[in-house]
Amino acid sequence: MDDSDTHDLHKAGTTYKPIHHVHIGAGLFGLGMVMDLCNSAGFHSAVLNPRSVKERHIILEQTGKYYVIYDGDRSQRREITARFRYYDDAERDAEALDLLADPSVMLVTTAVRKDNLSTIAPLLALAITRRQSRDAIPLCILACENMPNNSTILRDNIRTCLPTDALARFDSEVIFCNTLVDRVCSAFECSDGNSIVLVESYSEWIVQNPSSPIRAIEQLEAHKLIELVDERRFKAYELRKYWCLNGIHLAIAALAFNRDKSIRTISRALGIDELHKTVNALQGELTFALRAYTARKGIPNLFSEQALAEYNRKILNRLAQNEDDTVGRILKQSDEAIANSVQQLLDRCLEQLHNDKRNREKTLLALIAKAGALLDVHDILDRAVERFIGPESEILAFTTNSEEPNRRLQFFDTKSRSGQRLVLDDAVQAVVIAIAEYARQQYENMQACLSAKIV
Repeated sequence: MDDSDTHDLHKAGTTYKPIHHVHIGAGLFGLGMVMDLCNSAGFHSAVLNPRSVKERHIILEQTGKYYVIYDGDRSQRREITARFRYYDDAERDAEALDLLADPSVMLVTTAVRKDNLSTIAPLLALAITRRQSRDAIPLCILACENMPNNSTILRDNIRTCLPTDALARFDSEVIFCNTLVDRVCSAFECSDGNSIVLVESYSEWIVQNPSSPIRAIEQLEAHKLIELVDERRFKAYELRKYWCLNGIHLAIAALAFNRDKSIRTISRALGIDELHKTVNALQGELTFALRAYTARKGIPNLFSEQALAEYNRKILNRLAQNEDDTVGRILKQSDEAIANSVQQLLDRCLEQLHNDKRNREKTLLALIAKAGALLDVHDILDRAVERFIGPESEILAFTTNSEEPNRRLQFFDTKSRSGQRLVLDDAVQAVVIAIAEYARQQYENMQACLSAKIV
């Protein structure tokens, strides 16, 4: 396909505007924040995603648009149009590759979860190699996964997939900036043939300064949609979010679930006075830990006590006002995710069940074992370590005058040097208990669902 063909076809009778931005991942956060903000910056966007039979994806592919509802106000909604491409095999999909390799594309964003960064790297490597042959403009890649060093990790994955002759120009022609993204995106809805994303109106997108000026970053900054910071300050902003927002979010979900499993939403949990007081105390310790970190790193004035107090207040207000955000979404998976996992397992064994009816019970047991494997809690336990053990270690380092925090799992108790037990200790306990119990509950639900479908 010639370069001149890439803007104009792929659907009979349809002419597309030149694409400036390609986003990978048509999930809740990708559409609810990243695409929303890039659309606000004036980018004409395309979205790539693995093929899916979910209703919302079918609607997106057919209509090329979706609606965003902010803060639950359904009287107003924002329409976002894009060119959606669903693929079966990304590396062999000519249209997906052409979109990324198009010389007019200046920005690529991703929101595919951290485990999938290595999966999309081969496609991006192919596109980057093709862009070099087309003398395309420099490309900026912003990974928006909720993890440290997100774009750096994606860059390293892509580098391993590039042919040797493409490596020489890679660093100068493709700029990767680590990002920090913050917006609660609560749910998808499908109504009257439309795909709808429910989000809060608040958003924060912090980007680590690129090594050289790049047009896509300048366009986002001109619309006041991103904040650029240097590497040292970026790490501090990163910890502020992971500890003071994500940590609090996870703690609220765990405390609510352990208290009363009928509490479905984060907003309802914050309406309980005792739980709210515990969260306030936890915020105080997380703030102290962050101030200890910035002092240790030589930037003690980056966040004042007053600024952090206001940040914490805004967080609780945001969470309290969002009536769509659920405890289950934070602890692990939604009921929809369970149903989809079950369906995938069933699809794989339908032929076996049809041809070997005598071994139905054996097959059922094997399926249940596989279902249990789907409820892997390691990822969320890693987040608990990152969001609670990290700040605990900072407090320990401060109270013991240590130069560097020790990331080993250590707890204060009544016999410790501090003379008190931290609320952080209780938060760790609450999260571990909630994760284990929630996973057990999901596993039992999955067992029941599988049994009902097979027997």
